[in-house]
Amino acid sequence: MCLSCGCGKPNDDHGDQRNITMDDLNQAAQAAGTTRDKVLQNIMNALCYLCR
Repeated sequence: MCLSCGCGKPNDDHGDQRNITMDDLNQAAQAAGTTRDKVLQNIMNALCYLCR
């Protein structure tokens, strides 16, 4: 889904590139030479660290 709003449309940025989509995660994974799952895991780990 548009990860920013939760609309259920995985790659719809609603005309605003600042919204995060699954395509963005895929591109981030490719840039880092890793998988989308690992990118998601890294994001979750960072959020957990920041919420301490």
